[in-house]
Amino acid sequence: MAKLSTLFDAFDAAALNTGLWNDNSVGVSQSAGNGYAAITASTDYHFMGFTPPSRDFQEDTFTWEWTFTGSAVAGVEQYCSIGNGVTGQEIHYGRFSTSLGYFVGADDGFLPWNSTDHRWCRIRTTATQMHFETSADGATWVNPFGGGAGIENLPAWDLSNVQVHFVNGYFSGSGGGEMRMQTVGVATNTLSGSLNAAPGGASAQLGGDLSSAASGALALGGPQASGAGRIVSRTSLAGVLGGVGLAAAGHFESSAEDVTVSVGPTRIAALGVGATVLSPDVAETILEREP
Repeated sequence: MAKLSTLFDAFDAAALNTGLWNDNSVGVSQSAGNGYAAITASTDYHFMGFTPPSRDFQEDTFTWEWTFTGSAVAGVEQYCSIGNGVTGQEIHYGRFSTSLGYFVGADDGFLPWNSTDHRWCRIRTTATQMHFETSADGATWVNPFGGGAGIENLPAWDLSNVQVHFVNGYFSGSGGGEMRMQTVGVATNTLSGSLNAAPGGASAQLGGDLSSAASGALALGGPQASGAGRIVSRTSLAGVLGGVGLAAAGHFESSAEDVTVSVGPTRIAALGVGATVLSPDVAETILEREP
């Protein structure tokens, strides 16, 4: 059975991958150019997830990045559920009212919600324990709970056969707004810190991913991905004498606006035909490219 950590989705296609996410309520959508899957808030608890094929979560790691259009307010329940498909037992980790919290059987932990520090969440299992962690950049991870919380004994039920759902609901008030799943899992061939290279740049062949949670800076080249590759930068992506290049129908995404080069144009126009470009001020498909 595949490990849960092998699951990855950057939600950059024109529609939700229902082959992966095969168990969804109403209120779940994905649009080309947005770079996220949206789950609306509801007293009926809208959700996006998968049932069999299940995944193995023994001695493994599961990571996701999310944002919200509303504030953390009383009555909100926006969380990730990892459950056993046979017994129905679950682990919950997410935003509960004004707190980040988790539930593992009778054990739990809570601290005030922070949209910056808790943008990335991770559950990590060892042979005997389960760790609940957060990150502001997807690269540096901490246990935010302290005082002995954030690390619990493994539940008694079987973690070798799990299913995942992301849930957005509320039991009072008006809810916490739309829950936007930016990324679930970690891409293969990922550089988890800064993406820096000189003089040739960083490269990924045959559909590989170049992903940086921090900055991406190149001295004489530029990140290059061939085939249907992806280049993802969660902050800045800069190049000198180069830029960002993708051959064929690749994908370029930046969560910041500072996509720059020192000499020559930003190479968005030079991406392959059919390439997708996502940034705060650009969201389009390349129809033709410069010679």
